[in-house]
Amino acid sequence: MPWSERGPFPRVGLKPTPTPCAPSGICENLVLSPVEGLCESVDHSPSLAVILRRLTLALEDIATGEARIEAEVLLRHHTGLARAQLLTRGGDPLDPEVEAAVHESLRRRLRGEPLAYITGHREFFGLEFAVDARVLIPRPETELLVETALEWVKAASIESRGTTSPPAPLLRGERRPVPLPSQGRGEGLGSDASPGTNLMFRRPPETELLLKARRDDAPPVTFADIGTGSGAIAVSLAVNAPVLHGYAVDASTGAIEVARHNAAAHGVAGRIEFLEGDLLAPLPGPVDMLLANLPYVRQDQLPLWCGVAQVELAWEPLAALDGGLDGLDVIRRLLADAPRYLRPGGLLLLEIGSWQGDEALQLAASAFPKGTVTLQRDLAGLSRMVRVGFW
Repeated sequence: MPWSERGPFPRVGLKPTPTPCAPSGICENLVLSPVEGLCESVDHSPSLAVILRRLTLALEDIATGEARIEAEVLLRHHTGLARAQLLTRGGDPLDPEVEAAVHESLRRRLRGEPLAYITGHREFFGLEFAVDARVLIPRPETELLVETALEWVKAASIESRGTTSPPAPLLRGERRPVPLPSQGRGEGLGSDASPGTNLMFRRPPETELLLKARRDDAPPVTFADIGTGSGAIAVSLAVNAPVLHGYAVDASTGAIEVARHNAAAHGVAGRIEFLEGDLLAPLPGPVDMLLANLPYVRQDQLPLWCGVAQVELAWEPLAALDGGLDGLDVIRRLLADAPRYLRPGGLLLLEIGSWQGDEALQLAASAFPKGTVTLQRDLAGLSRMVRVGFW
């Protein structure tokens, strides 16, 4: 039963009187420094404020600069409280069962498990996506692919209508929690940004102006999201542009299951066909847009990427990271076949590593000698995406 249907947050006993003591409850059996100041008497359940303070302290090393945010997310995940409620009801005692669940989540996080896997969801392009260890966690930098594709759809729609009048606005879908049924996850993050989201990649909703349709008799614009993972790209496109119909392709059965669930949760499953297989091979024919966020980490760099410096990546699917000897093996294979699967006048968007710009440009130019091949940078000025168009 979701927290929203459980009624008020449970209270256990009276509001305890703070007394100086050693940390108890969530701090037990953990190698943590003692919390300075006040904590709850062992005769009472610790309050929300105390648990929040202890969580923040415990997470300081693994969530550098975001310990407080992650502490709030974990506590909200298990209590179902909005952030404002969490802050205004700090004196409420925490139910022992909920405290135990928070304690277990903290243990998982301290082992390096990504917060998104613990809560079971991550925000992407204003939508909540269910995620688990079968899929790579969506990153904010990948939103550049979605926004570029939507801008192209808008331009194509205006051109097909033969008008330069402004398109009707279509705002991003309302974000909502979409826990996987088999995972038994808690509710979503509400209106707050997900931890780990780099705000420099966020774009204001008013930039998302799209046409709901080109003409009544116009065929839908088709796309293929190759290596769909959680379905973040495909679902975001379909939610924001009803004119789009597409394919979501992945070699992983588990990833297809997660992506299909996310599409159903956001009401776009009827416009996305899910195909299991290698890269472009499952597609029945060419499409208007090809989009891909493929593995691009060099094999000799994987130990570093999945080591101490990037401890969270060690929990994510290796197949979603391993780009072969030079990091471009999978991208190279896709580009070799891409001309046969992209319709004339179409668009190809490929996310790349920030260090791969020149090599990726050369590969794309070789595959599409008549196309216009450009390198797009993100708002941090880093090479992020190869674009192939025809104009």
